Amino acid sequence: MNSMDVADREQILRLIEESDAALVAAAAGVSDEGARRRPEAERWSVLECIEHVILVEDGVFDSISVHSTPGAPAVEPRREGQILRGMTNRERKFPAPEHAEPTGRYSSLAEALEEFRKRRARTVAYVEQYQEDPRNRTSLHPVIGPVNCQEMFLVLALHPARHALQIKEARKSLGLE
Repeated sequence: MNSMDVADREQILRLIEESDAALVAAAAGVSDEGARRRPEAERWSVLECIEHVILVEDGVFDSISVHSTPGAPAVEPRREGQILRGMTNRERKFPAPEHAEPTGRYSSLAEALEEFRKRRARTVAYVEQYQEDPRNRTSLHPVIGPVNCQEMFLVLALHPARHALQIKEARKSLGLE
């Protein structure tokens, strides 16, 4: 196969849509003041979660669109399923890479969500026009290591859903439910 499989493309686009909806719903109704409050000193605020999602979106997008290389990495047949199951499992937490740490770039929740929507529109357009077989391109994931671009598309699609769960945890802890 020389191009992205239709079923794979549809799956990625569906996961993006579901993940986006989860993130927006998790943040709905939170005031800017509430969005800036951290549930604990070492846990991110709602606004910081969304900033992190935007930073990761940019990084993963670049890893696929700019930095991926021809050729498949060593095949790990179970990894796609592990990504599908693991991205929204909050029992296992990972430290964010330094470049994806929130720094207070956005002054309001509305501004951050608007930036997120812009990034996702770019991602959707890219997935819709992607021509190659993503399993025959290699990218580098900061935790997993070398992966194929199909796996990175799954990470890209599901990452906001992971942080939607984190936002729900923060809201509960802060009494913002």
